[in-house]
Amino acid sequence: MDKLSKKIGVVVVSTIVCTLMSGIISWITSDRETLSHETQKEVSKTWSGEQNIIGPVICVPLFSEKQVGANSCMYVLPETLDLTADMKCEKLHRGIFDAMVYRSTLTGEGRFNLSDISGLQNDTSSTRMDWSRAQLIMAIGDKRGIEEGIALTVNGKSYDLSHRFNNYENQSLSSVFSNSYETICCMIDLSEEAGKTSVPFTVSTCLKGSESISLAPVGESSTLTIQGDCEDPSFHGFVLPTSREVNEDGFKATWKILSLNRNDVERVFCASEPKSFQMVSTRLMQLGGQYTKIWRVIRYSFLVILLSLLAVFVAELSVKRYLNILNYVLISAALVLFYLILLAFSEWIGFAWSYLVSVIMVISMVVLYLIGIVKDKKVAMAVGLFLTLVDCFIFILLGLENMSLLIGTLALFVLLGAVMFLSLRFNVKDTEAKDENKLRITIEDEK
Repeated sequence: MDKLSKKIGVVVVSTIVCTLMSGIISWITSDRETLSHETQKEVSKTWSGEQNIIGPVICVPLFSEKQVGANSCMYVLPETLDLTADMKCEKLHRGIFDAMVYRSTLTGEGRFNLSDISGLQNDTSSTRMDWSRAQLIMAIGDKRGIEEGIALTVNGKSYDLSHRFNNYENQSLSSVFSNSYETICCMIDLSEEAGKTSVPFTVSTCLKGSESISLAPVGESSTLTIQGDCEDPSFHGFVLPTSREVNEDGFKATWKILSLNRNDVERVFCASEPKSFQMVSTRLMQLGGQYTKIWRVIRYSFLVILLSLLAVFVAELSVKRYLNILNYVLISAALVLFYLILLAFSEWIGFAWSYLVSVIMVISMVVLYLIGIVKDKKVAMAVGLFLTLVDCFIFILLGLENMSLLIGTLALFVLLGAVMFLSLRFNVKDTEAKDENKLRITIEDEK
């Protein structure tokens, strides 16, 4: 086996070993990402968790003559509902990790239609509704986030939601909201409003929360708006926003939903057990997103390391100076160290700046090392320029997202063509050298 084949074998083996070593760094990245998420959860426990708002809803007890306490409740959802959640985000620090939290101002208005519902109370005439002991109820994801109480006005009268659900002397009776939510309510006398077609209401409160905020479109016609100063929100739920705006100053998303669009409960229904409500939500920018980007960079490690070692190999051939296995091992170690430097600095200065620092540190080390070996600054600088272009290409590829596969495939195609062309030149030079050696031997024999 000639020296050229041996050296190609060294390049291939070094690339495979370095790729396996980068897998260890990916494991470290996963561990740091887990620690970041645990920090976010720990902060949420002391601040406030995800906020889920459902309501307001009217609860009217149904009493039977033969039973002590209410046997069930009738619930009335708003005919129209217009809610707006205005969020102000904050970063809380825990060591080197950050946690994203927010304060939100929730305001809303709407109206109830309390006409033509007396016939829905039950099939038996022995059951009666007690409008004088009705409740206004809402569901909150985490009541620790309530800062100023929940103020409600119904038909011009003010109420403060600050009590637990009243089970009307029936221990088996529970709120219509799931146990994963916390029910906030107040007692209200709706005897005068019963039968009216339009009972207006307003609601306002200030809530603390973290990670996300969700609203339930419980009205026959609901308009829900979530806005804030988060730069990178994501929208979830059973339907996407009708309109949304995201820019450097913040975001605004609006959902316009009819009762026909959702499949949960009717406007008026009877229930003695919790029901499930469909919701729409906005999730804040997930801190620790640099770990995802580092994961994506490591996926390209095989390609980057292979191209880097091939560039060193071509430089070796061009200056006709021999690089031993130790030289390739040290250069490979520097290439793997790039990913560890990127991970370490990204937790302090962010992904983009840490990527720049890593590129400068590693490429400078490789160039200076090559200058000491090949004794040719131009060739070493050319290798450094090539490595810089490769790293810049990977960085651009990360930002393309949806087009990254297409652009990456085309780049590999062009690169393969260039390598095939260079291999032809090496073969030609190798053949010419062998022909010259044969001719020299023949001439010497003739002499």
